[in-house]
Amino acid sequence: MGNVHSRSADTSVPAFRGQCLDFIHTEDGRDAAHTSSDVGSLRTAALFLAERSMLSGRLSRLLHETHLEDDTRLHAVISFDDSLEAAELLKCMWVVEHNRWDEAADALRLAGQCGLCSLPAIITRGDLQRHRTKQAFLAEPRVVALWKLVGRHVDLGGGMGRLELFVDGHGSLRAIQDESDFEIELAPDLPADHPFQQHSDPQNPPVRHSITAYDVDTASWVVDQGFELEASFSAFLMALIITAAWAWGSIAKSQWIGRGRSDEVEEDLMDLMRRPVHRPFAEGVTAHMATMTDTDTTQRTVLVTPLGVGGHPFVAGINIQEEDYQVRMQVFTTEPSVGGAADDQHRRLQGFRLQFPQSTALMRPVLHRTGRRVFDSNQGPQTIRMTVSDFGTIKLRMVAYCGAEEGAGRHVTQKQLIDWYMATHINPDSEEALLNEELKLSLVIKRLARRGDLVRTISWSAQEGCKVLFAPNPTLLENQPTQ
Repeated sequence: MGNVHSRSADTSVPAFRGQCLDFIHTEDGRDAAHTSSDVGSLRTAALFLAERSMLSGRLSRLLHETHLEDDTRLHAVISFDDSLEAAELLKCMWVVEHNRWDEAADALRLAGQCGLCSLPAIITRGDLQRHRTKQAFLAEPRVVALWKLVGRHVDLGGGMGRLELFVDGHGSLRAIQDESDFEIELAPDLPADHPFQQHSDPQNPPVRHSITAYDVDTASWVVDQGFELEASFSAFLMALIITAAWAWGSIAKSQWIGRGRSDEVEEDLMDLMRRPVHRPFAEGVTAHMATMTDTDTTQRTVLVTPLGVGGHPFVAGINIQEEDYQVRMQVFTTEPSVGGAADDQHRRLQGFRLQFPQSTALMRPVLHRTGRRVFDSNQGPQTIRMTVSDFGTIKLRMVAYCGAEEGAGRHVTQKQLIDWYMATHINPDSEEALLNEELKLSLVIKRLARRGDLVRTISWSAQEGCKVLFAPNPTLLENQPTQ
């Protein structure tokens, strides 16, 4: 039929030799030309492509063919209202086609799994009006701009509000409630070597805020107990979603374990604590949130359940806190308890294993050796007893061994120190005795580090991961023979 030339100002369908175009398609099929760039390039040659019904169909196909990182199709997470006009549908096509949705979609999917959001979230005309122009959208970090479109669809339950964003008259951003106490600061000024600053994504920046907890008794958010710093905006969203599920009792949780005990203070936990927050997740982890408080407490929350829509019936994860080189751990899940409602026994990790077997199976690969210790022991919390003489003997041996290794240019990890002592000075006659001796030695090492007899340092490298290293206090090496 030949080429047809047309100006964008033409109002009628272009014609050639008296015949009007009524059909146009790409070589791989009519429906393949569904992106906004396709429609834009064809606009002057086929005005019918700009009709609302045609744009609506092409937007639906674009949502269906857009995949998230885990191969979930975007149409399972978001959709658009059927009443949108043609110009609004073109705007929707641009939002879908030219923006990565993974972080915002993960938060939506977590909210869906916690029962706080119905998926797909349907974006309406009012949602689109949160950004008057494309320039206004692009002026904000991508994840923030996308969350403005979908945040109100996450209902935190009760009087907690919705996880939506507000902008005050001065341009400051607020979350949940349009009040000054709920203001959040994007990309706060952090030192270049701060773990949240290193390799941070300007499209998903760190967040400082004071929305620290929810008080069920007073039915109000706690916003006056200091500040928290989140590693990213998406981590901030997911932390609030878990807080809401926690507040309304949909999450079963274990006791905090670790402080004052030795069996959970493992390099496995330190590895999760020290892992760079903006690097790929550890094996078995599907989401990773990192928080620091103004009292120098650090918390990591790792999820071990897939975030796929409708693909997993519950959420499970691990909280790890570190303060003053002391680490404690808590596990949680929304998995239905085996045999009905869980009693107080499930708060011990051994009981948790029996009540929530699927969650436990997902946590084991992430916790490594710690998982064996805390889930498989048939005993409850133990009190490790030893005489002053026993403690002094173990201290002398450990300090001397660390000194000898340091003199040879080697550093000692906790596992190496325990393995050496067990092989050199202890011969347990059963698995239970072996475990008890390991617990005792772990406790001794912890006390020595607190007292300053052993100097504890943290080392991390991309090749070796996190290592907790021990060296002797030089003053203790004088006149102390190896025993």
